[in-house]
Amino acid sequence: MAVGLDSDESVTKRAVAPLGLSYTLLIDEMGQAVKDYKITSIPLNVIVDKKGVIRYRKSGYDPEGMKKVIEELL
Repeated sequence: MAVGLDSDESVTKRAVAPLGLSYTLLIDEMGQAVKDYKITSIPLNVIVDKKGVIRYRKSGYDPEGMKKVIEELL
């Protein structure tokens, strides 16, 4: 799942369209994700396990790093 931080959904969708994401994009209109995950830069990748524990956190786009962590958690 991806979370868009811009309150304008169309801006977020245009920004991520070139990435060809195959997962759900949510819009964080109230800024709760920024507070909960202490977001200071974008993109920020966070992988949370089934128990709610953050297992991966990295600024920038790193699909291979994320894939490795996801495979380890499965």
